[in-house]
Amino acid sequence: MAAGQRRGGTGRALLGAADRLAREWGCLLIEVTSLRWRADAHAFYRGPGFADACGRSGRFVKEI
Repeated sequence: MAAGQRRGGTGRALLGAADRLAREWGCLLIEVTSLRWRADAHAFYRGPGFADACGRSGRFVKEI
């Protein structure tokens, strides 16, 4: 996504929808991945409670 298109709430809405569906389906964990150099994305994932689960690659998990 281009820098000018960020911070519009779309990503937050998508994560919220994924969280709701995962709970409805009985999932215990949500995982997202991101390139290690994407510090902005990593900060975004940490906001709603994702934790960095891998020092080698950007792997973020959240128990639900």
